[in-house]
Amino acid sequence: MKFERRVFAVEATQWFKDGDHAQVHMLPNPLPGVRPLGWLSSAKGVVAVGRGDWIVEDEFGEFKILSDEVFKKIYKEAS
Repeated sequence: MKFERRVFAVEATQWFKDGDHAQVHMLPNPLPGVRPLGWLSSAKGVVAVGRGDWIVEDEFGEFKILSDEVFKKIYKEAS
């Protein structure tokens, strides 16, 4: 049997720096030359968030972290 994903809208924020999303907290003392990293607490535990990643809140209120490339393959802007 084949199944298709149900269509539903999500809230998403692209993260670049501290303050872009209320649930992301910066990791202390990032190393020079390393992209900024933050962390977000989710149902799957603590998840790393990198510069340019998308934070997606699904219909259940859970957060998922997606790279920009993956996000653009899955989602399009709602009208």
